[in-house]
Amino acid sequence: MYLPEDINDIIQNRETAVLEFKEARSSFSDSHRSDYCAAIANSGGGRLLLGINNDGQVTGSSAYAGNLSKIPHEVYQQIGLTVSIEEVTHPQGRVVVFDIPARPVGQRIRSNGNYTYPIRKGESIIEMDDEDTRSILNEVQPDFSSGIVEHLKIGDLDTSALENFKRRRAEKTGNSGLLTATPEQILTDA
Repeated sequence: MYLPEDINDIIQNRETAVLEFKEARSSFSDSHRSDYCAAIANSGGGRLLLGINNDGQVTGSSAYAGNLSKIPHEVYQQIGLTVSIEEVTHPQGRVVVFDIPARPVGQRIRSNGNYTYPIRKGESIIEMDDEDTRSILNEVQPDFSSGIVEHLKIGDLDTSALENFKRRRAEKTGNSGLLTATPEQILTDA
């Protein structure tokens, strides 16, 4: 639960990819809400504060007054992500805080606002480019070194890599006897 002092601490920071201030004195459109929540989630998660101007001054917001409890469900329907939303009664006005989690590993969050896959770059929202998309989607690529290679034989392995492995293992364990062990023995023991 946020207190007015927490808001004061947060607004000491400048806007970043994971912190956005919106004045939103009386309303905040569904499309903007969708875009900002998705963009912040795609950027690693963070906060969206309504009732704060770009200079970090509390201006107060009546957005979602009386129906705040419905907003998490609406956001979930929009972007498929659960956000928590809280209102804070600050001496300078009401502030609405959206706590937005990071997107799941290997998954982009889609918006149904003005962007398809928004992301934050600094203080701006932009459409996710191919490089960001590849980076996110490749997060779930399997580690080829952890897989089993069918029909692999010791002779298929790089002998210099095996010698390097033996040397490093001997150094790490303090067992110089490993330096004379066969590749089969080293790999079996490892």
